[in-house]
Amino acid sequence: MVPYSPAPYRRPPLSPTLGQQFDSMFGWHPAVGDVVRLGFHGLTAYLGFYVGAKEKGFISAFGWFLGFGQAIGAACDVASLIKRAQGTHPPETTESVAP
Repeated sequence: MVPYSPAPYRRPPLSPTLGQQFDSMFGWHPAVGDVVRLGFHGLTAYLGFYVGAKEKGFISAFGWFLGFGQAIGAACDVASLIKRAQGTHPPETTESVAP
């Protein structure tokens, strides 16, 4: 009887993260992706603050948490757009970093 020997594990090839592919998937300029993310973060921050102010209990706390978290994301998107306008934004890459 031959002892069991599992096949060697092969790691799948690394691929860019979704954030790096988002703009290129649709053929958009990277700044358009920043605007889309800013819109999403801004609307969800507004929703979070609205729910936080109108509701009570756990739902209110979750709304405030969501609002502040998404507001941070919106601020990062604004900073990215400012860097793009100034020409100081790092270049976009499709290379993945090995862990």
